[in-house]
Amino acid sequence: MISNNKCRVKRNLRRPHTYNTSEDELKKERLQNATFRKGDLVKIQKWCKNKGRLCIVVEVRWFDTNSVVIQYLDVEGLLDEPSLANAANLILMSRDE
Repeated sequence: MISNNKCRVKRNLRRPHTYNTSEDELKKERLQNATFRKGDLVKIQKWCKNKGRLCIVVEVRWFDTNSVVIQYLDVEGLLDEPSLANAANLILMSRDE
């Protein structure tokens, strides 16, 4: 009988771990740790195609904080739709508090 109790204990240890954090809490935590935030004024790095252009961060995706959606602030850029940019290719000019 003792061996059966040991087996039950071992089976109980193999249960998958359940996390108490909800998906919303995970999203908030990832967005708080992101390099850029929605509303930040950024400039494109000198090695990129659109070097030197000013942009505003429109969206930071919680599942990929290394990519942000930007909108160019010049006349040509305002007529275009927002585009996706790599965060490593952006320089933070001003943070929207």
